[in-house]
Amino acid sequence: MGTVRRLKMMKESWSDLAPGQIIAQLNVHPIVSHGGWDHEGVKQALVWANARKLKGTFQLVGVEENKIVYEGMLRDMGGHIWGGNTLVVDFSEFEIPGRYKLRLELKGTEAVFIDSQKVPKADFTTK
Repeated sequence: MGTVRRLKMMKESWSDLAPGQIIAQLNVHPIVSHGGWDHEGVKQALVWANARKLKGTFQLVGVEENKIVYEGMLRDMGGHIWGGNTLVVDFSEFEIPGRYKLRLELKGTEAVFIDSQKVPKADFTTK
């Protein structure tokens, strides 16, 4: 027999929760692969939001030179099981191996950084 776990609602968040949402995000941040990506493969990250339908852009910023090397639009992926909305960051076209920061610019929020120097394995992998 399995163990029954009780979930405690987590309502503290940067924005209103979606109807029925039980777990909130304290901050908006991308969910990235800590193992890196194959530079010739599919490269995506997710942004988990709450009730708001967000729009915006993303940039890959080179760690060494601190310059934007790739830009793109966030793609709406719809709702998720815990309530709220999900956006996709897709930079599959970008094929230059290296270390990068991912920056989000969301309309109505402050820009958010995820820094690959603080998450050392979040680099592109090479073949």
